[in-house]
Amino acid sequence: VTTCFLRIQGGRVADNFEIESADFVRFRVKLGLAGNFEGAPERWFNVEDPVKLLADTVRARVREAARAQSATQILQDLPALVRQALFGEHNQLRFADNGMVLTGVDLLAVAVADGALAELFGNVQREAVSLQLQDQQARRRVESTRNRDHIDAEEHSLQRSASQRMAETSRAEATDGHTVE
Repeated sequence: VTTCFLRIQGGRVADNFEIESADFVRFRVKLGLAGNFEGAPERWFNVEDPVKLLADTVRARVREAARAQSATQILQDLPALVRQALFGEHNQLRFADNGMVLTGVDLLAVAVADGALAELFGNVQREAVSLQLQDQQARRRVESTRNRDHIDAEEHSLQRSASQRMAETSRAEATDGHTVE
């Protein structure tokens, strides 16, 4: 007796595979895939291994999309690249063979397969982040200096106004004193 169990709602699987960029850099990718089955239940069993069908299709589409991109572009835009490769303009990937519908994909991990290249990419990324932080710090310093200058100018303006009022008061008192004499 052949039996089976098929999760038709809320099914999630993870898949690990390698892709290669246009400049021949290999990446290890881990994707989380979510989907369900729709349509006639008899059709759901038309494919012997639906997970294999899903994995083969996803791998082929992502690999094809990756081969058209440089390694740096893949590192920057891999989540968008994966979504575009799998879903295109739609929000789902449908399998006519068995009614399977892929509704979600998550990029769980990505790593450069070559250790030496991974270290180089890591160094470049750390340097880029360091420069961004230094730029933000410099912008904050400039903004802080502007704020302090504005506050100093306002403070001096208030002090001048107070000095001017005191001088006017002293003049008025002197004029009143002279008038009384």
